[in-house]
Amino acid sequence: MKRLFAFAFLFAAVLQAEPRTFTDQFGRSITAELLSVEGDNVRIRREDGQLFTLSISKLTEADQKFIKDWAAKPAPAEEKSTPDPKKLIVGLSRGKFSSRTLTKYDTYTHKHEDWGFSIQLTNQHLRPVENLRVEYNLFARTYSDISSPTMITGSKVINAIASRGSETFRTRSTEVCKTKDTYFGYNSGGEMRGIWIRIYADDQLLIEQSSPESLMTSDKWTKVGREE
Repeated sequence: MKRLFAFAFLFAAVLQAEPRTFTDQFGRSITAELLSVEGDNVRIRREDGQLFTLSISKLTEADQKFIKDWAAKPAPAEEKSTPDPKKLIVGLSRGKFSSRTLTKYDTYTHKHEDWGFSIQLTNQHLRPVENLRVEYNLFARTYSDISSPTMITGSKVINAIASRGSETFRTRSTEVCKTKDTYFGYNSGGEMRGIWIRIYADDQLLIEQSSPESLMTSDKWTKVGREE
């Protein structure tokens, strides 16, 4: 539902109300929650979630007085609530961002590739989710014959995600070396091992997960700085 901004008196008001039975001048009734008032229209929500817009002038005098009194009340201070982690869906997709060939002859190729992840957050709340911070650790190995892993850290601040909306961004990338020799019949090189992420809302940890899941038991989290 799009958020309506409060104007003075009957132009617009956004308040919470208990369900009420509204009746028009033809005797037709509907029980719903009053959401907002704009000019001669009132926005209501039925118990099943259906939204309706009614003309105030076509309602009974009692309903018109109720709406007038309701709209005149000052809007209460908005209470901030913590997002439900189950309604913030995380998608992690590993990918090759770029590639460059360093050496190439008849049967031999040596490339350096830049690998990273795309992170998608989908908001399934009925309201926007604001002030999210995503921190991540990338685990890679640049060369197959070097045991020391490559560690890349980063973070991203997301100001807001609309209800039923999503936000997608790319992480930083790490270099992976690849060699191929068709004469001797071998491929070798490093690999992008995976990603570990932590998602915060106003500094409260909401979600922690990794791909693959084993990263959170086989490796250690490295502290991440603030926004890139």
